[in-house]
Amino acid sequence: EKLPGNTLGQTSYTYSPVTGRMADAEITIALEDSHGVQQSADDIRAVIAHELGHALGIGGHSTTSTDLMYPSLQTPPQSAGIRDLNTMKTAYPAAFGVPMVMREQSRVPEQLVTKVIE
Repeated sequence: EKLPGNTLGQTSYTYSPVTGRMADAEITIALEDSHGVQQSADDIRAVIAHELGHALGIGGHSTTSTDLMYPSLQTPPQSAGIRDLNTMKTAYPAAFGVPMVMREQSRVPEQLVTKVIE
């Protein structure tokens, strides 16, 4: 699919601001760059991995160019490093042996919010 500008991947996710629980995520990957040049399989894999990070709950980008969650594709393509894994630990503490703080469930229907990350 064609994405705006130099964007190679985009994740749109819907979540509840009350509980923080994600309801849905949709990933779009551009197979060609903005000049119509086909992306390599390695680059596409790196973009998919980055966007999966967003779909799993990492809402921001890293400022370190060697991190998978850095906002632009690097050569060679990034792979998940220790900083990326530590970020996932903050998104899913119970999966790493750290108890989660439970929030009280609301009895009213949740208002969902949708955001797009490129």
